[in-house]
Amino acid sequence: MAGLPQNETSALLTFYNDSVTEKVTNHGSLKIVIREGTTTVYHNPVPSGDLTTPNPDSFRQGTPVLTTKWRHQVIFDANPSPNPTDPPRTNLFFVTWWHTITSAAPFQLGSSSVTLGRVGHTFRQHLVGGVDFTGKVNGKFAGYTTSFDPAVTVFTKN
Repeated sequence: MAGLPQNETSALLTFYNDSVTEKVTNHGSLKIVIREGTTTVYHNPVPSGDLTTPNPDSFRQGTPVLTTKWRHQVIFDANPSPNPTDPPRTNLFFVTWWHTITSAAPFQLGSSSVTLGRVGHTFRQHLVGGVDFTGKVNGKFAGYTTSFDPAVTVFTKN
């Protein structure tokens, strides 16, 4: 929305993940975690995401517009520096997700009807993140998605 900060408080689309950890492997200073779960993307025309408190349920408000079943691999270095005089490590982590769309519902965005994907299609998500040193959430991240399917976002003028 024009004039508003681009953060969770103005996000028209939010998501929530449910997951189960399948396996954890320690490999030297690296920890490799395999999880499976679901993601639900919500459309909320009155944005209210809250990372300040934080309030995880604020990201489940609105209408579900996309759900996926997924598997992901997280690789991170969770070990403290062996030298106590060194600055703390950033604890960066890298995540690759493999999503399969299980439901998709059209929703209004301005004058367009939007569907974020097609049932059965797949996409990958790649993230890098790190520890939230404020301690409010487990971590903060950014990334992108890729798809080999012909259409992930479909806009239809009304």
